Amino acid sequence: MKNEKKYAKFALVREMMETPGIIRNFKSANADDVAEQIKQTGKLFFTGEGSGRIFPAKNAITQASNSRID
Repeated sequence: MKNEKKYAKFALVREMMETPGIIRNFKSANADDVAEQIKQTGKLFFTGEGSGRIFPAKNAITQASNSRID
């Protein structure tokens, strides 16, 4: 990808690229205590920052949806 170096300066992109290694090394047994707490409350809320602010895809989708004729 020719823009790879352009975006590599952003921590978000570097962290996204680390994801396969994190998943590969994930030990599910380490999550047992947290899983039990989630079972007790019955709720889990995820939040995070996406890549839409860096990559143009989100903007393109928004513009396309705004230009639709209903």
